[in-house]
Amino acid sequence: MASATVHCSDSRVSESIERWLHGLRLNGASDLSLEVRIESPPPHQDARVPFKQPGVLIRSGPPGDRLSIEWTPAPARATIGNGTARADLSISREAWDTGEILFDSFLQAVLIFLLRRRGLHHLHAANARDPQGRDWLFVGNARDGKSTTAALLASRGWEVAGDDQTFLSLENGTTITAVSPRRPLTLRDGGLKLLEVHGGVRIRPNKRGFHPEELGGRWIPRTVPDLLVFPTVQAHPSRARSLKPVEALRRLVRWSAWVMLEERFATEHLQILKMLARQARAYELALGPDLIEIPELIHRLIPC
Repeated sequence: MASATVHCSDSRVSESIERWLHGLRLNGASDLSLEVRIESPPPHQDARVPFKQPGVLIRSGPPGDRLSIEWTPAPARATIGNGTARADLSISREAWDTGEILFDSFLQAVLIFLLRRRGLHHLHAANARDPQGRDWLFVGNARDGKSTTAALLASRGWEVAGDDQTFLSLENGTTITAVSPRRPLTLRDGGLKLLEVHGGVRIRPNKRGFHPEELGGRWIPRTVPDLLVFPTVQAHPSRARSLKPVEALRRLVRWSAWVMLEERFATEHLQILKMLARQARAYELALGPDLIEIPELIHRLIPC
C-alpha cells in the first residue's frame, strides 16, 4: 500500500484517512505525509490561473511553485511543496461530512500529486490481464467505454484493476509497469443495463461500484503492458485499428492531462509515456454491441 503518515489533532480523522489508504493496496510508494486540519481554509488569494478538473481546481507554477488543490463542492484545500511528498490539508467540517465523496475526489487528487514525487505517474486507464497472460491498458476519458469494458472482461474471468486510476513507473530503467489501487469498477445506468448486472454499491446518484470478484474476475495490482487500447463506444459492429507509436503517444498525453503541471516532473512523465508507446502495441478499438454478446471477439480484433 501507499505508505503514508497522517497527522491530525482529531484521531478519528487520521484513522479514517489511514484506513482509506490501506484499502487502496497501492504498492510502490513510500514516505508520504499528510498534515490535516479540520477547519475551513483561509480566503483564497492565489492569482494563478487554475487547471480545472471535475470537482477540483489545481494551481501550479510560479510564484512560489507550491501546488494548490482546491475542492469545489465544499471548502477544502491542499498545498504541496515542489520538492516534498508532504501535503498540508485544510478540510472544513462541511467537506469532511461528505465522506466517500471527499475521499474519491479531493483526497484522490492529492494522492496523485504525492505519488508523482515517488515516480508513479497518473494515467486515465484500466489495467487488465487476459487468460493468456497478456497485459492490457485501456486508456481514455469518462464515457469512452473503459469501465464497461473492464467490467465485461472481469465477468469473463479476466484479472482487472480500476477503470480510471492507473499509475505508471519505470522499473529497472527499461520497463514500464502499471499499478492500480483497489477501487470498485463504476458503471452508469447504461452500463448496468448493457451488461445485465445487479447489486454493487452506490457510488454516485448515477453510478454503482463493483469489485472484480463480484463480477467473476479478480483484482490485479500490477501489470507490464503488452497492449495499449484506446476505446470508444458505437452502435455499429466492433472494429480495431492498429496505431503507430507516435499516434499512441499523442493519445497517451491527451489522457494524462496533468502531465504538464509541475515542470520539474513533466520531463520524467513524458519519458515514461514515450517508453510505454514503444513497449506496447497500440490499437484504437470501437466497441459495438457484438462485443457484449461475444467477448472473445476482442482476441480476434486484437490478435496475439
